[in-house]
Amino acid sequence: MKDYNILYVDDEQANLNSLKSLFRRKFNIITADSGQKGLEILESQPIHVIIADQRMPNMRGVEFLKKVKNKWPDIKSILLTGFYDNQVLKEAINDVGIFWYMNKPFENEKLELVIRKALETFKSKELLKESEEKFKGVFNSMADVFVRRDLKGVGVMVSPSIYDVTGIRPEEIVGHQVSKFFIDPKAPDEIMKSLIENKGVQTFETELYKKDGSIITISSNAKIYYDDAGNPMGVESVFRDITDKKRAGKALKESEEKFRGVFNSLIDVFIRRDLEHKGVLVSPSIFEATGYAVEDIVGQDISKYFVDPQKPEWIKHYLLENEGIQAIEFELYKKDGTIITVSSNARVYHNSNGNPIGIESVFRDITERKKLVEELRESEQKFKTIVTNTEEIIYMISREGKFILSEGKGLEKLGLKGGDVVGQSVYDLYKDFPEILDKMDQAFKGETVIMEHEVGDVNFKSWYTPQLDQKGDIIGLLGMSINITEQKKAESRILKYQKRLKDLAIDLTITEEKMRKQIAIDLHDDVGQLLSASRMQMAVINYEAGISEIKNKINSISQDLLLAIQSTRSAIFNLSPPQINEIGLYAGVHDWMKEQIEDKYNIKTKLSGKNERYSLTENTKFLIFRSLRELMINVVKHAKAKHLNINIKSNNRMMEITVQDDGIGFDQNLILKRLKSQTYGLFSIQERMSDLGGSMTIDSKQGIGTKVKLLIPLGE
Repeated sequence: MKDYNILYVDDEQANLNSLKSLFRRKFNIITADSGQKGLEILESQPIHVIIADQRMPNMRGVEFLKKVKNKWPDIKSILLTGFYDNQVLKEAINDVGIFWYMNKPFENEKLELVIRKALETFKSKELLKESEEKFKGVFNSMADVFVRRDLKGVGVMVSPSIYDVTGIRPEEIVGHQVSKFFIDPKAPDEIMKSLIENKGVQTFETELYKKDGSIITISSNAKIYYDDAGNPMGVESVFRDITDKKRAGKALKESEEKFRGVFNSLIDVFIRRDLEHKGVLVSPSIFEATGYAVEDIVGQDISKYFVDPQKPEWIKHYLLENEGIQAIEFELYKKDGTIITVSSNARVYHNSNGNPIGIESVFRDITERKKLVEELRESEQKFKTIVTNTEEIIYMISREGKFILSEGKGLEKLGLKGGDVVGQSVYDLYKDFPEILDKMDQAFKGETVIMEHEVGDVNFKSWYTPQLDQKGDIIGLLGMSINITEQKKAESRILKYQKRLKDLAIDLTITEEKMRKQIAIDLHDDVGQLLSASRMQMAVINYEAGISEIKNKINSISQDLLLAIQSTRSAIFNLSPPQINEIGLYAGVHDWMKEQIEDKYNIKTKLSGKNERYSLTENTKFLIFRSLRELMINVVKHAKAKHLNINIKSNNRMMEITVQDDGIGFDQNLILKRLKSQTYGLFSIQERMSDLGGSMTIDSKQGIGTKVKLLIPLGE
């Protein structure tokens, strides 16, 4: 009881000294001569029981205990009074909830008994509170699932672990029938029946639905729980998912077979020895490594096979002092007397009580590998020589963003030598190149990044790729930069040549249209007029002639001249319709559609939109008309259409022309391929529109038709 503090509050010092002296060997008594001092003591140290005198100046005992209850409700209190006061007793019981009430003078033995009971009550309540907290902690953190259901199969209580096991939340169980979660909905009733017939805890295996619809097998320990009168209330059970365990049972046998197969076919050598260094288990590969058979090792002191016979004891102490697997190298004698160097991964193994009982190790012969170390050093030197003399820049950057390697002749273009920037931060060196830092950040997130950038007057193409450790974690970046300045200059020259070729193609097209126009004019002004005049003269001769045979010949010649005039007119129209320059693009397209498409090929045509003077240069008109003519000819040749509609309109300083047919159409996915493969077809029109600052789009579906939309900027 000395572990608990008892505070005695009384305004008479003699009473305080007397009580403290009386119980000094039995309790830890702390005294205070006023209620205020008692409150101060309560603030400074833990108190478990309070004995307070009722009659004290400034603050009565009940008033003091009321203050205590408000702040320290768990403390047990005993009220002392010199005479019985019914009103004080009511106040002490109702308002304070005192543990005991005693009159002065009190009996020492009785007061001691009351104090002990108060401490036991305090301790019991404290233990109960602690127990409740422990239960709550265990209940909320238990991995297995606790479920309580009533006799009707309705969930009453369930642990939060139900969600981790089944994906079902506790609130979906409590207040609901649990049978719907069983594969066999009769299983809950059968379990309850078995529990009632056979008292005590029973183990069941059954199958449940998870939230996602999958099925798991569970192992459940269940029992009936009862009320205070001994009447059954329902079923309590604790279950766990044993789906993997069930699978593991079968897998265990397979694993044992696999283990035997692997163990017997190991290339490295496995050895288990006890703490006295006697062989316990060894793989057959010992023969290939040393020439010794398994029976030469098992039951034998293996120290005799070590070149240094003290090494096994040293290894034992080293492993006992350092937990986990340790890598150790040592030398062994082979059966033929030769010496080999082996690399061993070793650890201490323990019994079920956790006590060390021996050493397990896997070793391999690294004698040849040791010989290769020097060759490796030479290779590293060669690598360094290659890296140093490469025309590119090769570098490595740590996870913290610092250069740990920087080599290559390419550094000379930046005024640097190999290793100059090692140890420096990329965030300092590239602070004026945020695009480079952004790409490096992408690489640090796991991407391989390629970018082109300029540093001064030098163009680089750089690769950044994550560097990974054996666990797959990113520990830095590997990078390479190639100087592509000359390549960029060559590309620039190629682009200029391409631009010149495009310009030449446009000029050629315009020149061709102008020549067509001039030929058409010449045909119209010379040949056309000559043919018309000749026909008129033939008409005069025919009128004056008197012989019918001559008239018939004249009529025949006149008809031939008419056909010649019509053919000439058609040729003029095909070469360059005069309406484009005389009455505008809209009228020219209209006449060409009617005469060259509808009349010749019996395709119904329609031109819609506004017949207005669009703000276009003469060359632009030529290019637009040529494009439209080629699109209409494509319809005739390929579409097998019955209708052809063209709409011309302007909007937001753009001319929009739509050419639409109801022909056979073609696969939309082949449009791009078709554009690239046709030198003078759709690809030519697309390039023409691009050169004019416009665009061409195609929408086509097989069996429905094709719609081509041209957009051309208006203005000079």
